[in-house]
Amino acid sequence: MSWIQELQRSNKQIYSQSGEDGLIACILKHIEVPRKFCVEFGAYNGVTHSNTFRLRLDKGWDGLIIDGRDRPEFQRYARNGVLKALNDLGYKEDFINLINLFMITRVIRDITTFENRQLQLNEGWRRKIRKKYRKKHNRAMRSKHNANKLLGTGKRSAKHLVKHTDFHAPEEKILGILKLINPYIYWITAENILDIFKKHRVPKDFGVLSIDIDGNDYWVWKAIDENQFRARVVVIEFNPSIPSNESKTIPYDAKFISRGVGNNYYGASLFALKKLGQEKGYSLIHQNTPYNSFFVLEELLPHDMRDIPIEKIFSKPALHHKHRECPKDLPWVEV
Repeated sequence: MSWIQELQRSNKQIYSQSGEDGLIACILKHIEVPRKFCVEFGAYNGVTHSNTFRLRLDKGWDGLIIDGRDRPEFQRYARNGVLKALNDLGYKEDFINLINLFMITRVIRDITTFENRQLQLNEGWRRKIRKKYRKKHNRAMRSKHNANKLLGTGKRSAKHLVKHTDFHAPEEKILGILKLINPYIYWITAENILDIFKKHRVPKDFGVLSIDIDGNDYWVWKAIDENQFRARVVVIEFNPSIPSNESKTIPYDAKFISRGVGNNYYGASLFALKKLGQEKGYSLIHQNTPYNSFFVLEELLPHDMRDIPIEKIFSKPALHHKHRECPKDLPWVEV
């Protein structure tokens, strides 16, 4: 029996950007997932706008989260999302301040070790955080910019942040949060994606794959060999400015960078992804406005959900600054 109508009413935004939390939960309620593992590209800080944070936080899923950005201005934006989430979850101020210091000093890579799929804190991590924070504090105080903004302290002083930090929180509790907010920094390409999966021991058969890299989404998904790694659910961004009857994507360029908000030259059409999904054994079952598509392994679906016409799924969002018409003066590839 089809559950497509239930899916259409399941948009629920908790940490995701446009209701993906509820949609993924609905899908997982109706299919079997033996290995609760997720992979997310374009994961921001692992919390803000993440399609998998709820699974990793509330449902006990393990996962690999990846983002290609490692810039200071991005880190400040990402940090705000993490702190808000921890506050909403009821963590105490002194523990939130500790996680804040981890992110301000950006020492997570320096003071942790990843062995046998386990994240561990290295010896002397408290001293390293304090030392690096003092350096950042001194540099910020000499800067013409606002020191509180640079140090992430808001209206409170930097001294207040250190004084009200729980440096003696249980390491297991600290590591539990760091695993959630610590995306690996990789520039993902069609050439390196399988090596990244192997390096991080992604299971062959896992639960959810989320792809949102604002560019080569089609080509990266195409490069994932289902004989080696097969997700049961795939959430992938498409370009809604491309008409639903056109099957095209940007040409592959490993160094492609999206031109940002207001430019629609990126990604692939929904029809192109539908065809690729069919080649890989998936059925397109849903699109949530404005730009994520949802695929499930065909073998897990009832028969009336295995080949839904794209006209019943595609819903072009209202044209605003993010969704102007598809640019026709730039190269596209028919697929």
